[in-house]
Amino acid sequence: METLGRHILARVEKQSQHPAIDMISGQEVHFLNFQQYFQKTETLSLALKNLGLGSENKVSLLAQTCPEWHFFDIAILNLRGIVVPIYPSYLPKEILFILNHSESSALILEDNEQFEKFLTIQNQVKFVHTVVHIKSLK
Repeated sequence: METLGRHILARVEKQSQHPAIDMISGQEVHFLNFQQYFQKTETLSLALKNLGLGSENKVSLLAQTCPEWHFFDIAILNLRGIVVPIYPSYLPKEILFILNHSESSALILEDNEQFEKFLTIQNQVKFVHTVVHIKSLK
């Protein structure tokens, strides 16, 4: 079966040192090669698996577009999970609706602003058993 993870692994085997993705930080562009890209997404996949997430688990991503959002997206897909994106501009009641309606078992959020929103609704969230704070991982 062709999977995203297998495609990435094939690129690592063929072109491990070639640029895979670039990220802009300030005025500089940083590149990750395919080996680094694989290691980053694989590490996140294993960490999520160790937290009890896996196939068909729904994982909500509450963050601005950023490299970490992409890495978690790929990590979740590698686990055969389902990504539930949530706009960071949403109000807590909108976030609550999405978390409960999607039956997300985990929430990955960007920063303290998003964490504060979650704290206001945490007692009403039915399925989330894991919360990951992206900024605390840096």
